[in-house]
Amino acid sequence: MSPDDPQRAKIIEADEIASKIAQAEADEQTKRAAIFYCLIASIDGFPPELFSNSRRFIDCIDVDDILTDIPVSSAASSTSAPAASLHCTLFLFDDKLLIAKRPNNEKGGKTLTGLDSVERVTNAGGIPSGRKKSGMSFKGVVDITDIVVTDVGGAGTGFSS
Repeated sequence: MSPDDPQRAKIIEADEIASKIAQAEADEQTKRAAIFYCLIASIDGFPPELFSNSRRFIDCIDVDDILTDIPVSSAASSTSAPAASLHCTLFLFDDKLLIAKRPNNEKGGKTLTGLDSVERVTNAGGIPSGRKKSGMSFKGVVDITDIVVTDVGGAGTGFSS
């Protein structure tokens, strides 16, 4: 075909559209639905009202809360029960922060929920059935607007609130 042919631009455009379709990439709605599916299927007690077409998942982070007991005998005593650790994952959305308790193992929340391989869910052509619970349990949700952050570090931490 001649470079001057008036049909050339239309053929190039059609080729680009066909190439995009052939890649079978999931659109944003499909990715969002897959993320929520992973969370609902793997977190016991996940509140269904968090599923929203307008809510966007940002990221998650694993945290450990060190639980210590107050000394039994007196305030002057330095003996206390050994510290225990509560394993949690914080799931950040554009408007909410979800807190989920993880089981006591080395796997993180992203792995336990399947968010580390969400592309597999979207590329599989559907939502798999029968996914087992991960042992994670819903513990609470907080509105982002209710969170106050302060920098407790020294100068040069690079954090601002």
